[in-house]
Amino acid sequence: MKRPAASQPFFAKLTRWFGVLALVLLLAGCSQALKKTVFEKSSGGETTTKVFYTRGRSDRVDKQITTLDLDFVKIVGKSAAKKEAERWRRVVRADVKAHDKLRGVTANATFAGTTAREVVTVDLSRANMKRLAQADGQPNPGKVDYISLDNVSHTLEQDGYKEVKQ
Repeated sequence: MKRPAASQPFFAKLTRWFGVLALVLLLAGCSQALKKTVFEKSSGGETTTKVFYTRGRSDRVDKQITTLDLDFVKIVGKSAAKKEAERWRRVVRADVKAHDKLRGVTANATFAGTTAREVVTVDLSRANMKRLAQADGQPNPGKVDYISLDNVSHTLEQDGYKEVKQ
């Protein structure tokens, strides 16, 4: 059935508005896409990986995951590896326990022979930065509105970390 001539401009306008609305929604959805930035530092049996998540073009870090992998044979040699792994098991477990008590922070550790892995995940929208700094043995950061990926990237690169391209 053919539409009356008078209603055709109305439907043309309506179709354009829906097209514009769809484009706006598509762009809004894309601008909030999660971006993952990874830094890594490895030396003598110790590898630290830091993963930062931001949204869209924002510089604000929403989530951070830090993974520490230790291979005690490479760190202290085969003869002392077992003893050092046992000592670190106590240290890492205490660290995990301290972090796990914090709001917005999850931590876990796994051990296999002479290797250890600790993973700490921080939801920066929920975490208390002052308490997190205390758990990490860092100075009080003062009032922190947000963590800037640009600032963190610069600091990590100065500390020997390399960005891992995805």
